[in-house]
Amino acid sequence: MAPWKFRRNIPGNGRQQFPGGYVIFDPGQYKERSGLLLLGGTVYLAWASQCDIRPYTGWITGYNAKTLAQTSVLNVTPNGNEGAFWGSGAGLATDGASLYSSMPTVISIRP
Repeated sequence: MAPWKFRRNIPGNGRQQFPGGYVIFDPGQYKERSGLLLLGGTVYLAWASQCDIRPYTGWITGYNAKTLAQTSVLNVTPNGNEGAFWGSGAGLATDGASLYSSMPTVISIRP
């Protein structure tokens, strides 16, 4: 299998904004701290900042469990900052249809 790289741009004007109005996921800025979640053939990861070094935002990413192809990405603070997913000793949760996190915001991603 080829080395896996992840880099993602989404529209936003938060503290991680780059020219053109995009917030960029930089793997050196984050760590996958929460537990992984498998739902509907997709593995979901929730990301936290690396040592609280600013700027950072909150990301959830999803990958096909068989191919590791990226299937979804969500940034909960594209126009802000410090929205990391710490997990509070656990990972993402599911009711079999939606994803939930320990952040104050309910996040729904349909597989």
